Amino acid sequence: MSINRIIIHHTGGTWFPNETDKKCYHYIISGDGNIYNGRFSPEANIPPLVSGMYAAHTRLGNSNTIGIAVACNYNYSITNKEATAWPLTEKQFNVLINKVVELMHKYNITNVNKVFTHYWFDMCNGIKQGKSDITYIPWQPELQPDDVIYYIRDYIKSRL
Repeated sequence: MSINRIIIHHTGGTWFPNETDKKCYHYIISGDGNIYNGRFSPEANIPPLVSGMYAAHTRLGNSNTIGIAVACNYNYSITNKEATAWPLTEKQFNVLINKVVELMHKYNITNVNKVFTHYWFDMCNGIKQGKSDITYIPWQPELQPDDVIYYIRDYIKSRL
């Protein structure tokens, strides 16, 4: 098996990645658009997974999966979107999309439906963690949480 899926996240923190973020995600995008490498390479998530030696970013979804996060959304919740002083920025979003497209090419992921938000992955797999990443695009406030994945996938398609 090889890498065949990408799951995008928010860190639930400020615009700057911390050591916990670097342990959980393969790549983290700061508020100013810089990309930070996580502690583990994506290949560390190819089974067999060794406890403590891979990026554990998604319950039941780590195998063969890249975890990429935007550093943002401290205090965010689906019911209180404006609670964060560190929202997702357009710069982060554009860097995220470009990085996803780059990774799709590198790992020969040809189907945009293999890109998930953590929220959407949980919804599709009946996982009840209450994850809210990513359910809100500040410059597209009319989008409902279940619609955000389609906005993201359409944006990716436009860059492929």
